[in-house]
Amino acid sequence: MAATVETAEVKDGAPYRAGDDWVVDRTTTLLPLCNYFNAAGTYSLRSYSLDPTQRTERVVLCRGARPVAPYAGPCG
Repeated sequence: MAATVETAEVKDGAPYRAGDDWVVDRTTTLLPLCNYFNAAGTYSLRSYSLDPTQRTERVVLCRGARPVAPYAGPCG
């Protein structure tokens, strides 16, 4: 068995100001998988997924008037 976690979806909220910074709340939906392989090493139909989970993090777009990589858009 090989356990993996796949990213199913990533959504960014609307940008907003937090102090001098511009930020967005990024919500990532993760899908935990249990992948089974048979004795020959091929994918087995016994594989299954668990309930998706969500993780939300604050991502800084701009510090003051300077963009924060990888964001390259306008600030301010």
